Amino acid sequence: MGKSQKTGKRTTKDLVVHELWTNAVVLLGVAVTTFAMITFALPYGIMIGGSTGLGAIVNHFIPVIPLSAAVLFFNLVLLAAAFFALGKQYAASIVLGSLSYPFFLALFTKMGFLDAHLVDDPIVAAIAGGTLMGIGIGIILRAGRSMGGSDVVPLILHKKIGTKLAPVMYIQDSVILILQFFNATLTDLVLAILVVFLYSIVSQRIFLMGTGLVQFQIYSSETEAVLDELLALGIGATLLKGRSGMLKQEIEMIQSVTTLSSMNTVKRLILRIDPTAFITISIVQEVNGRGFTIVDEFKDDYLQQHLDRTGRKQQ
Repeated sequence: MGKSQKTGKRTTKDLVVHELWTNAVVLLGVAVTTFAMITFALPYGIMIGGSTGLGAIVNHFIPVIPLSAAVLFFNLVLLAAAFFALGKQYAASIVLGSLSYPFFLALFTKMGFLDAHLVDDPIVAAIAGGTLMGIGIGIILRAGRSMGGSDVVPLILHKKIGTKLAPVMYIQDSVILILQFFNATLTDLVLAILVVFLYSIVSQRIFLMGTGLVQFQIYSSETEAVLDELLALGIGATLLKGRSGMLKQEIEMIQSVTTLSSMNTVKRLILRIDPTAFITISIVQEVNGRGFTIVDEFKDDYLQQHLDRTGRKQQ
């Protein structure tokens, strides 16, 4: 068995394939987002924030400058700012989205989608546009990338002077929306709010889809048996020392994180071993570290030792 297979370390080929796949997924997400923008937002006069909103303002006053060219200019400025202020690693994570977005804008405009008016009702357009944008943005976020744009300025201000991200983002987009009021109505503003609300909700759902995690805290008189069963299932666990509040006795507690789909299996396993076990279960938004975002090179060896040990006990 090769070293890379034993330790789980990726080869150069694996890294190249992973990077190509990630870039393909990002391009798909950008294409979906751009299609929603060019088909369901811009044709109906729905105001947009970020570099697209700035590009729309420029295009309105200087029609000879295409929207895609204006957006490309702003994205390049923001990309350069990100490189110098936030570092090359962050800039690298947004470069593909920043450059491919104006490309898809130009492509879909040339294909005639900007004048297509696929639906008659602007509300339907806002719902369709917001939902599709959310799907596209969610795909990009799941790939661990970003389209940059309106994220850059709040991140720079946060790094340099410590401002909070959310308020700066709201103020920034609000200013861009206000600048578009010369060519908009109150209805356009309401539709813009609907679009933002929808793509925020949908993108979050897409990003978290299938990644739900739960944390177990288990208080049991059969701690070792429960711990062994969890490890045999390949579920990591930590044994913590504690002290009971009522009886003031030293106790052991098991803390473990697993997927939402495995929650009931783990709960039944615990109660089968100790029907009187006290269990708390909490939803976890994110987990980083060994077993989740870091490959545990000792996991297979440990599990084999555990199985050998339990096999000898049974004999």
